[in-house]
Amino acid sequence: MLGALAGAITALAVACGGGDTPSADAAASGQSAEALFRAVEPSLVNRCGAKDGVCHVNGVYNGAPKWLAEPDRYASIKGFRGILPLTRDVDDSTLLTQAAHDGPSLAATPDLKAKVREWLQAELGPGKLPATAPFVVQAGANVIDLKDVDPALAGSTLEFVADVKGAILTLTTLRLHAATRVNVSVEAPFFVQMPRDARVKIDPKNAGFEGKLDVPAGVRRTFFGGELVLVNFNQDTRLKLAFTKVSTTPGKGPARDCTAFDLFQSSAIPAMKTFLDTVPDPQFDAGVPDGGTPTAACVSCHGGGEDQADAAAPGSLEFVATQALDLRRLDSDPRAACAQAKQWIDFADKEKSLLLTNPQGKGNELHPLKGVPSSHPVVEGIRKWVAAEQN
Repeated sequence: MLGALAGAITALAVACGGGDTPSADAAASGQSAEALFRAVEPSLVNRCGAKDGVCHVNGVYNGAPKWLAEPDRYASIKGFRGILPLTRDVDDSTLLTQAAHDGPSLAATPDLKAKVREWLQAELGPGKLPATAPFVVQAGANVIDLKDVDPALAGSTLEFVADVKGAILTLTTLRLHAATRVNVSVEAPFFVQMPRDARVKIDPKNAGFEGKLDVPAGVRRTFFGGELVLVNFNQDTRLKLAFTKVSTTPGKGPARDCTAFDLFQSSAIPAMKTFLDTVPDPQFDAGVPDGGTPTAACVSCHGGGEDQADAAAPGSLEFVATQALDLRRLDSDPRAACAQAKQWIDFADKEKSLLLTNPQGKGNELHPLKGVPSSHPVVEGIRKWVAAEQN
């Protein structure tokens, strides 16, 4: 499916095909990748093949995958999906991340695991695919800094709204927001699932995107198709986003300072402080004496809540809200708050800005405010400022 990625895989296969291109560590020790494998082969066969090879050699026991199949175990193990991970990150190998199952995990034999890791690293060589740090998905809005992909991307973010229903994770409104002074180009990205107690899952066909995306400095653009569904998702799973290729060039984006600050103060701030009904939720409604639903304003969550510590607690409603839109300085530094809010204006079609669609119940499906009409004072108050703001 991913043409560019397929090319990368082919290149990897050629590089590792006969163990003729060892890693720096392997070269320093004078051993080829194949020699490192042959050194651990008997232990792997004994540990993972089980007696008479019934498990991962012959696959007799419960149809175990035969990644140590004869006649050439070296060819078999290299050709088995996931052992040499597409991310080229040795710690993503299914051989290292497989938990204890009917058979043991390598974690139970640290010395063998270290030797297997050394062999895998020799096969993969230097140079992992650029990727984010692993992150926990929060229900609702998520903002992931891309600084770990490339230091030049510091301040650039991946934004999305997450919804988990059972074992299905749905990501919507996926966007890439380039930092003010860098133009960003990415190719064929894919999500990697990293369960807490199971092997890493890498599936670019079903968890990735084709093609190339260019985002000018300071601009927010839809991330490829803008949405993705991951099935068989465990809620203790972390994600990371890997890219087949990332490049940056210096750029100069539009100023983030507000151009209609007076209207932000006189019109938008009062609207953001106006209380509205919330969507019924048993978790929060229990604290309402009359049994009704509580009311809330934009600042109730995006301002960090009554207890500012809530905004620093990962997983809390306030944490998720301030990660998306941080209005904690609305009173102490309204210009900074205005600049934060301005980032959520869709200058291509201002009426599609989440600042306007969320209060109407038309944006983020998980947004806790009950939708109000377009003519409601809250929407109108924010709209006056949005309409006047310039990019």
